[in-house]
Amino acid sequence: MLRRIVLATDGSPSALAAARYVTTMGLDPADIELDVIYVLAKPRTYAASHATAGTLPTRGAQASQATQAGDGAGGGPDHEGAGGQVATLAPTPSASAAVDATLATLGSLRARARVQFASGVPAQEIVDFARRTHADLIVVGKRGQSPTEDLLLGSVCAQVLHTAPCAVLVVGGAGNV
Repeated sequence: MLRRIVLATDGSPSALAAARYVTTMGLDPADIELDVIYVLAKPRTYAASHATAGTLPTRGAQASQATQAGDGAGGGPDHEGAGGQVATLAPTPSASAAVDATLATLGSLRARARVQFASGVPAQEIVDFARRTHADLIVVGKRGQSPTEDLLLGSVCAQVLHTAPCAVLVVGGAGNV
């Protein structure tokens, strides 16, 4: 029986299709816990070795150092900042809009939904959250990337599928499972 469901969203059409699909699963709102998670992706930073120090921009390394110094950037509700304090993550307007659209799609399940914001690598944050909360199911939308884009860029849903501690339901943009 499904008791705890994690619904990952980024506000994309496929994420909203995943939310719509959850509403068709015949779940009794009184019997489930539903977490809607939005992950603010941290940009990847690249560090240069001494041999190439003059050839790569150092902006990423400076940003990484600033985050480690405790500027609060990139800290999520479960991430510790400088001094062991938990940093508060303020969602961006686009993150709030994406979550609002997802909640509106959930209909009667909206009342059971708890919103979580995280910052980091999306697939890793989704899987880590599911593990911490002992989720029974993760629901994700699949974007319409080509196989080449999946190979070169990777896919959040593929990474979640390979590392999740529980069942994963992947919903296509048209609501296909």
